[in-house]
Amino acid sequence: MNNKNRRQFLATSGVLATTPYFFTNVDLFAQENKSKNDKLNVGNIGVGGRGTAIARQSLKLGNPIACCDVDKNRAAAFSKNSGNNCAIYHDYRELLDRDDIDVVTIGTPDHWHVKIAIEALRAGKDVYCEKPLTLTIEEGILVGKVVKETGKVFQVGTQQRSEYGGHFLNAVAICQLGW
Repeated sequence: MNNKNRRQFLATSGVLATTPYFFTNVDLFAQENKSKNDKLNVGNIGVGGRGTAIARQSLKLGNPIACCDVDKNRAAAFSKNSGNNCAIYHDYRELLDRDDIDVVTIGTPDHWHVKIAIEALRAGKDVYCEKPLTLTIEEGILVGKVVKETGKVFQVGTQQRSEYGGHFLNAVAICQLGW
């Protein structure tokens, strides 16, 4: 699979989580060793609060095979509602150890984003991470370095910035033109 398609998946994951009404069709893709008709296997890390919305939207784009949350009830509820009865983890590192996960979503509390994202990249996973990615400039530089080192696809979800079809950007342009 090429990186452009992975980027489309991750960008669309963010779109689905923030602006689900802006699209009607999602271009699904697969890894090189999979058929183009196969969905990516997704591991959702953090399925409470904002992570719930991201994880739910991943159901439309991929095959959720694992979820992780420190709250056992939230993890169990997501697993049950996923339609897959995905595997439940309470330690994200165990989820990252799985070889059959293609991409992870990260919807944990903010202070965990960098650590989990870096470990996911180094574990060979593509990553969609909810904002904010980092709390310091140094963390941002480190994440960028790891993305380059691993060659994996990385997307930070930001409402109205990474949404499908450029609707927000078009609205901004219209306002700037004084319409």
